[in-house]
Amino acid sequence: MSLEDNKALVRRMLEWWPAGDVSGLDETCAEVYVLHARGKTLSGLDAIKARLRGHIGVFNERKLEIEDIFAERDRVAVRYVWSGVMKGSGRHVALQNMHIFRLAGGKIVEEWEEQDTQSLSEQTDG
Repeated sequence: MSLEDNKALVRRMLEWWPAGDVSGLDETCAEVYVLHARGKTLSGLDAIKARLRGHIGVFNERKLEIEDIFAERDRVAVRYVWSGVMKGSGRHVALQNMHIFRLAGGKIVEEWEEQDTQSLSEQTDG
């Protein structure tokens, strides 16, 4: 796959958030997907999809805007802002994320995630 193909694959993968549906991950991610986030490792596509469903369940009006995306060799780095309205409280939340994805065989196989969890805590507490 070309670098542009790799970036397009990551863009398609990130559509789960605004769509509120993780089924597209079957097309973009390998079953052996590994996520490294906040000092923890989560393995397997089913486990990742369960985690993401939990995020979807908390928010309405989900949006995602990619601010930067770069590709080199088998890696794609992306910086984006996701937002949503918390169910129950109606509070609007926006958070910046940065991820590095590793691709193999036309699928995403590994991800490293960095979130502004301080900002998330400040926006959701209270």
